[in-house]
Amino acid sequence: MKIAFLLTLYANAKQSNIFIKQLLQYEDAYVFIHIDAKNKRLEKELYRHERVIIIPQNYYIEWGDFSQIEANLALINFANKYSEFKYYSVHSGNDLLVQPLEKLSSFLEKDKAYAYLDCDRLPNEKFQYGGGLGRIAMKWPKCFRKKYRQHSVMRYLRAIYGRLYGIKILKGKKLPENMTFYGQSDWFTLSEKCVKNIILYLKLNPNYYDIYRNSLIGSELFFNSMAFLTKEDEDIIKQHNNLRYIDFVNVDKNTPGSPKLLKEEDYEKIKASGAFFARKVDCNNKESNKLIKKYIGE
Repeated sequence: MKIAFLLTLYANAKQSNIFIKQLLQYEDAYVFIHIDAKNKRLEKELYRHERVIIIPQNYYIEWGDFSQIEANLALINFANKYSEFKYYSVHSGNDLLVQPLEKLSSFLEKDKAYAYLDCDRLPNEKFQYGGGLGRIAMKWPKCFRKKYRQHSVMRYLRAIYGRLYGIKILKGKKLPENMTFYGQSDWFTLSEKCVKNIILYLKLNPNYYDIYRNSLIGSELFFNSMAFLTKEDEDIIKQHNNLRYIDFVNVDKNTPGSPKLLKEEDYEKIKASGAFFARKVDCNNKESNKLIKKYIGE
């Protein structure tokens, strides 16, 4: 089974190369890479192989911005034109393969899901800003679409701004009544059918993009919602299994909004989860590197 792995890279070529080499051990894996415009030098540092393809687009990606959606769409469109793939899997360079891709291939061949996601239908009480819908209904100023430290004044101001939508003081734009939105994780694996349906839908409905422009972390809603919007009656979506182990419970208070940096202490939890990938890891961190070595055999 041919699988396209779509990577958005910002920095840390050393860590990215570890993941790329893991993927290439499976002969039907192709790795497509988008390099952030802020760090084009990464191209010279990446592991080169005939199945590693760096796409020509370079978006200037900013946290919480529409540019995150643009980069993933560029990867999906490029890979779809490059060849036929049964599945398309979106990752960053801080991911780690924790089971052989042969097992993933066998699983996907048998399971045949339309999409593997981790998301909930919105509005949902566990999401801020009107159950999550405020993220796309509101026009978020550029100053709010940035990552700030835990006790930053801008984080408090952003929370107040979003809260005003939640209590209906600010109304935001009217969302399409015929659409249902889903959101949470922007790491996912989509079937060939799902990808082709999304590409066709966006071609026929370019106004869909407008829902997400000036949104807050719209990437966590865009593809999850698209999967449900384009599915047919017989298609099955695995809504709470994106095939990845990500810990958003035991997060570092100094990096709010980011998952826990996985370390050797997480090995048994990852193994028990049955996940095929883990994120995020960093070979430049001593304890995280111990976990990495357990999987790459060093």
